[in-house]
Amino acid sequence: MVLDNIKNLSLYKSLLGDSVEAIENFLKENEVSPKENGTYFLDGADGSKLRANISRYDTKSAEGSFLEAHKKYIDIQLIAEGEENIGWANLNDNFTPREEFDDAKDIGFFRDDCDTFVTVKAGNFVILLPEDAHMPCISTTDKPTHVTKILFKVLCE
Repeated sequence: MVLDNIKNLSLYKSLLGDSVEAIENFLKENEVSPKENGTYFLDGADGSKLRANISRYDTKSAEGSFLEAHKKYIDIQLIAEGEENIGWANLNDNFTPREEFDDAKDIGFFRDDCDTFVTVKAGNFVILLPEDAHMPCISTTDKPTHVTKILFKVLCE
């Protein structure tokens, strides 16, 4: 997992390739004309290599939440407004799946506990690789806060 400020995204070009330029262009467009909640394809018609999901929501308690992981995509989770905690654990063979991995949605959930959390504030992002189990959308206080997040899904190549 990487935690950084969006101003430094270009430092990760060796990891993310041409996706960096597409993401930067999308963010510039969104700044000028904010986009609604939804999925936006950044690589053409089907978004299979790069897409952005914009969502606005209230954070939740870690209690009752589950770690998740992906096999085909790298997550770049950018907090545009607000702040949230994101739990992290290094995915290993000892993790207990909550249910069978959903290949179509590229997501699996795990029963295991999470004891490492990072606070991601507006303007910052995390990069989560397939080996990074994570628990997003967690409140930084005992009360929910409103967050706007742009989640970029980058196909692992």
